[in-house]
Amino acid sequence: MSDERIINMDNDENLTPEQLEDRNQYRKMLIIAKIASVLKMYDITYIPIRDDMTLAHVCNLLFCGITEPDDQVTGLKSFYYGAYFHMKKNEELMNKWYRVAIRYGYDDAMAYMGYYYDQKKKYRKMKKWYNRGIKVKNARCMFNLASHYHCVRMNRKRADKWYKKAIKYGCKEAYINYGFFNYERKDYETMKEYYHKAIEYGDYNACANLATFYNVQGDIDNMMKYLNMGAQYDNKLCLKFLYQLYRPTPEEEEEGVKIKEVVST
Repeated sequence: MSDERIINMDNDENLTPEQLEDRNQYRKMLIIAKIASVLKMYDITYIPIRDDMTLAHVCNLLFCGITEPDDQVTGLKSFYYGAYFHMKKNEELMNKWYRVAIRYGYDDAMAYMGYYYDQKKKYRKMKKWYNRGIKVKNARCMFNLASHYHCVRMNRKRADKWYKKAIKYGCKEAYINYGFFNYERKDYETMKEYYHKAIEYGDYNACANLATFYNVQGDIDNMMKYLNMGAQYDNKLCLKFLYQLYRPTPEEEEEGVKIKEVVST
């Protein structure tokens, strides 16, 4: 069944059970993609929502600002309340709900608390939350601390230490950052190793990074290999790179217009 048919089937009476399930699953996929996209703008990673009622609630919260009484908010909902007020820059309510999420075992909330204070340059509070997360071996706190030392405080020794620890404890998102970190210190073999791990994880921005590296090296075959690999997965950076390579010259564009005019006549 095509996407368009699923979307346009608003009359449930005309649907078979299979069509109804297809439509519902497709709509759920769109909602999840939209939630993940909005969170990503604030460097917050989507935590999977399995329950349909919770998914609807989070959707209404993020996109409509619809809330419900506090005593009904537990577990995963509390994390998304924290994320919502994080995005709204409401520090008091962000603290309240992230703390509730932490009590329910959503330790990544510590990383986002730390990241919030990192952006505010309140480094004492930042370290407090990262250290709390590190004590319970939260990999995202380690990753965020590595990024802080990599990009903010410029301490390569500490950045290297915490990237390695984040990777050790399962933060696959650290692969591409650690690849770039090794590019900066000209350790190209380690760079390639972690870019390839990032690609295996599904981070196809690493394809664009490798293509850029090989472009500078003058290795066109490998450059095109990684551009095409990324383009197969609709990576925007790779597609933009390819467009720049194959974009017609002004003369070619003008010639194209002339050809169209001749065809139309």
